[in-house]
Amino acid sequence: MDEKISDHDEDSENYNFTIHEHDKNEFKRLDLFLSSKLPFSRSTIKKMFLSENISSEEKLSLNKMPPLGTLIEIDVPPPVETDLVAQNIPLDILFEDDHLV
Repeated sequence: MDEKISDHDEDSENYNFTIHEHDKNEFKRLDLFLSSKLPFSRSTIKKMFLSENISSEEKLSLNKMPPLGTLIEIDVPPPVETDLVAQNIPLDILFEDDHLV
């Protein structure tokens, strides 16, 4: 069963997934499978894969599903700190409608 593993420390998340038959039937690509299970985009998953944060005893490729029973381990790196600060930017409202949010 897919599961989230408890954090080893406060700054990282770890996930483990085992590939089951229904996963192979539903998904043809590992990146699509992972993006459906994780709160990350395929591009973020690709970056984690290239940074070797996604691992397995099997050789993995994002463009195909690994064999049944393969355990995939994902170590999500901590977020990158930034010094960006939100700004209040006044906007001119050009059109307002009660039926449009």
